[in-house]
Amino acid sequence: MNVYNESCVDIDYASYLEYMRQPLTNSDRMWTWQTCTEFGYYQSSDSPTAGPWFGDKTRSSMPIDWLVKECGQIFGDIYDSKAVYAAIGKTNAFYGGVAGFKTDRVIFPNGNHDPWSRLGNLHSQNPRSPSIVIDGTAHCGDMYVEADDDLPSLKKARKLIERHMTAWMYH
Repeated sequence: MNVYNESCVDIDYASYLEYMRQPLTNSDRMWTWQTCTEFGYYQSSDSPTAGPWFGDKTRSSMPIDWLVKECGQIFGDIYDSKAVYAAIGKTNAFYGGVAGFKTDRVIFPNGNHDPWSRLGNLHSQNPRSPSIVIDGTAHCGDMYVEADDDLPSLKKARKLIERHMTAWMYH
């Protein structure tokens, strides 16, 4: 199933970089831009059993430095490791990071099978910015179209999200 209505991309690295360098054509590029200039949310691994990636049988991991280097390969040489880490530091300083995040009217849904959840806000810091951990779901499970066979935990989370959003909009 093609959720984003985008065409498939060749798996070789040169084709991937060519695809990612095309402005305004894909959500992958937009997410990578935010990763390189704000978040640093890389799916990395130094595990020897994690790969091989991009068909390279000599490299069996995806270290974070490789992904940071990719920022420069996609967006230009000014996005080197110094610039990327400085941007991530600036974002964390501005928002306070996970432990110091102070806000109202933000919901933090996370599936407990989601690799991103380790970077998420898993414990509500205040009742007006709830964290909702959804048992048995993965990345963005709460955002997909409802289905009859959704897990009870996902159904409950969606109701909580709706309740908070409704209260914020009408009060």
